[in-house]
Amino acid sequence: YQYAVCDGIGSMPDSEKAAEIACQTLINPLPISDLREQLWKGMLQAEKRVCQLGRGGTTAVALYSDGEYAAIANVGDSRAYLFRGGRLSQLSVDHNRKNILQTLQIDEVTAKSAGLNPSALTQYLGMGRERIQIEPACSPLIRLEEQDSFLLCTDGLTSVLSNDRIAEELNKNMSINQKTKRLVQLALEAGTQDNVTVLLCSYISEKE
Repeated sequence: YQYAVCDGIGSMPDSEKAAEIACQTLINPLPISDLREQLWKGMLQAEKRVCQLGRGGTTAVALYSDGEYAAIANVGDSRAYLFRGGRLSQLSVDHNRKNILQTLQIDEVTAKSAGLNPSALTQYLGMGRERIQIEPACSPLIRLEEQDSFLLCTDGLTSVLSNDRIAEELNKNMSINQKTKRLVQLALEAGTQDNVTVLLCSYISEKE
């Protein structure tokens, strides 16, 4: 099983096409049995194809599963979460300046006063045209448990809704479709300035 969410960078031309190319590449994986290697090489292949486009850039987050285990990989600030037992855990790594500033314990006010944009991406698909090698973040293998849910989303959701607020909605007794629509609605109502894409999937084991 393969799932992917890609978010074209609005300030770059042809980014909608870049996101489309990346998604198509990631949901048609290379014939490799190891999930993590498959994800890693899939991201590198997507990077190569986006660079061949000539211009444009996109974030990408992907989830691969063999029905027993799952793993995720990402480049950029689109996120992946595991929702298990009522708790939401981020699996992806934000490739932006904000993450670096937090590591260095520099607050956003100080950064902005120095002319730094905390949301600026430090990695995205398409960087190879600038002779910069991407390094996708890849999660450890996750052994699936009954009722596990995975959320893949763009920063249009996470820039306006906290992890606690998202978890609150996922805890509600609604269908996956209803939860997905509800999260998009909440992001729009909160005034998000970015595209909102939400992909939610759940694991249900096959009973004999």
